This record gives sequence, C-alpha cells and structure tokens, in this order.
Amino acid sequence: MVCDAALLSPEQFAMAEHIKNESVITARGLIRLRSAETYNPSVETGEIELAADTLELLSPAQTLPISIDDRSSVRDELRLKYRFLDLRRPSMLKISVSAKASPLLLKAIFKARALSKLKLPCLQKAHRRAHAIIWCLRGCTRKLYALPQSPQLLSSCL
Repeated sequence: MVCDAALLSPEQFAMAEHIKNESVITARGLIRLRSAETYNPSVETGEIELAADTLELLSPAQTLPISIDDRSSVRDELRLKYRFLDLRRPSMLKISVSAKASPLLLKAIFKARALSKLKLPCLQKAHRRAHAIIWCLRGCTRKLYALPQSPQLLSSCL
C-alpha cells in the first residue's frame, strides 16, 4: 500500500506516518502496477500496489515486545516469554507445517514397508500395593488399573 500526500487528506497522511505494522486499518484506492524502482518479483504482490485515497485506523497497535520477522535476532528468554508472538515468525510457521506433515510421511513409509502400527493400552492391571498411579473405573470397584511407569515394558512383552 502506498500513501501519497497528493491522494490523502492531511489528517489521513499524518495518521499514516504513525501506523504500526500490527494496526488494523481500512484503505480504499486504486490498484496499479508498481514503478520500476519498487518492482519486486520475489514478493507475491511485487508487481502491484494499492494507491490509497482514503485511510481509516480501526484498531491501533502497541509496540510488540519482540519482532515477528526473521531478520532480527531475539534473546531466547524473550522468545519463550512471548511464545505466542514467536510462533508467528515465518521460520516457526515452516517448522509447524513440517511437524504436521511428519505423521503422514511416517504413515506412508510404514505402509510402503508393510509395517504395522501397534497401539498399546494406556491402562494396565495393577496389584493393590503397586507403586504407580492407581485408577478405579466407575462401576467396577474390584478392578484397579495403573498408569504405566514405563510404557516400554508393554512393548518388550511382545
């Protein structure tokens, strides 16, 4: 979006100079081709721009405690404190998308190699004196179950 003093009122142009990245605005104007100096083929909208003739600030934003772009370096303590902002960084979004795709990839590999997925129960029968978290199912007062201390014990019994 381009804010030109010739197209905007003086009040709107003054407001545009102080708008922060995370502010919510309404802009109306003409879509036009970018000039040769501002043309950027590496950006999705690098060929066009909005020449705003009206501008309205709907919700002003405060300064963010950390930057959301990947170009700036932020201390790890701040990244963890403001994790909800850190997850919006492009590199973190890329990791999130790949994390969602990983189970599907593993499923395809298992299927291609004729491997099967084994589901182990999360509750085991336990003795009354076992050192584990004991659960009694509703309606079954004589049966006790324990959450396993080590789920690998079940797989080693196979």
